[in-house]
Amino acid sequence: MLKPAERLRKDREFRAVFRAGKRYSGPYLLLVVASNKAAGARLGIVAKKTLGKANRRNLIRRRIVEAYRKFKPQIRDKVDIVIVPRAEIGELPFSALQGALAEHLARARLLKATA
Repeated sequence: MLKPAERLRKDREFRAVFRAGKRYSGPYLLLVVASNKAAGARLGIVAKKTLGKANRRNLIRRRIVEAYRKFKPQIRDKVDIVIVPRAEIGELPFSALQGALAEHLARARLLKATA
């Protein structure tokens, strides 16, 4: 579970990211990234009803958050990230989900350079 300061929680926060953010699309995820004034990176997940019933949507959210936690120390600050999973993500193994997320984060240039 992410701390409240590390999450997007209000509708207006999500709308601001969708309005001002840059989109990175793939077969399993849509990543929307916008800058913010907060100290660190914040994550929001939009799991639409097309993914299935509530228990399936929650499972997908938990898997995405767990994959995100691996990259959290490397993600640069002052950025809001919204992840919109696509229907095909349900059958994806966890390692492939991590790979897809890593690819999107790298394309968005969100990962800090490791020295």
